[in-house]
Amino acid sequence: MHHCRLTDDQRKVTGQGGTGKSFLVKESFRTLRRKGIQCANACASGISSTVYNDLGVSFATVHAFYGLQAANIPWNLVIQRSTSHNLVREGLKAAQCIIWDEASMYSRRIFELVNCIHHELAEEDKSMKPFRGKQLIVVGEFLQLPPVPGPFDDGRHMFESSLWKKVLPHRYELISIMRQERSEKSFLQCLKEIRLGFRSEVSEEFIKGLSRNLEDNLRREAVHTYFHKARVLFFNCSVLAAQLARRVHQTRGH
Repeated sequence: MHHCRLTDDQRKVTGQGGTGKSFLVKESFRTLRRKGIQCANACASGISSTVYNDLGVSFATVHAFYGLQAANIPWNLVIQRSTSHNLVREGLKAAQCIIWDEASMYSRRIFELVNCIHHELAEEDKSMKPFRGKQLIVVGEFLQLPPVPGPFDDGRHMFESSLWKKVLPHRYELISIMRQERSEKSFLQCLKEIRLGFRSEVSEEFIKGLSRNLEDNLRREAVHTYFHKARVLFFNCSVLAAQLARRVHQTRGH
């Protein structure tokens, strides 16, 4: 990170899980801050931002930083609502560099909306530059979770935007996995193949070798992942209803 400096260039950093993207974000943030450069870090969620707690600053989600809320209304209304917030205007004005983490979860529409918000708030001499002339560092693994489509969003990846190549001319991929031991060759090879959407016979046998019987309580208490709040609410309600039914049954039994 000795060569980290603020320029008009935008950068995109990607890499397989465990290659050190979060570590790179932390070191970039520390280096920029030491140089007196105001850097804002926008994450995909509050949970994902906790990995940066040791930096001693609080990071907002992209939706909060730009005042997007759910962004489930027409373009012009999203931009009008966002640019009317004092916190959004002040945050964008103060930031010289914006690190956009877990960017793979954000769509082409959100990418273009954010650019429009920068333009709306730009000074005249910078209004034609992408993202108001701010340096943008996009970090994410685009072979992991894709954007979630919605009523006003087709869920297309942000790199499918016509802005992508113009905005991010410099792209880097981290290729050395740091999270797992290098001695775990079968596991590492399996991860690489699954990331690209296929598996060899060797990796398939390796995966089958991990199979084991789980205790019944583990099956019941396993974490369930959903991409929509409605499904989360439905699942939670069903679990609570089942617990209530058991308590009623126990009460009647006594």
